[in-house]
Amino acid sequence: HWLTLGQQFLHASRVCREDVFRTPQAGKIGWGAAWTYRAGKDPADAAIAREVVDGLSALQQDDGSWADVAYDHHTTIDVTAEMTGLLATIGIVLHD
Repeated sequence: HWLTLGQQFLHASRVCREDVFRTPQAGKIGWGAAWTYRAGKDPADAAIAREVVDGLSALQQDDGSWADVAYDHHTTIDVTAEMTGLLATIGIVLHD
């Protein structure tokens, strides 16, 4: 029941804004999609996770960081650490 509910929330994200998977906040969507894929093996969940990975990768700066332009340099470090952790977890979960 909980897996189905989680998948419904994730699949609803597909009808959000066109760039929903290309914002830093999408990392949490990708993380959730990877874990629901692992639990239920629904290819739609894996597809969402991969779209998020592609979207977040497109936001990466030339120096390898992810900048949060609304804040200072220290926040850029925090955002980069978060994106790296999320992308690594998504990759491990999808390929484990």
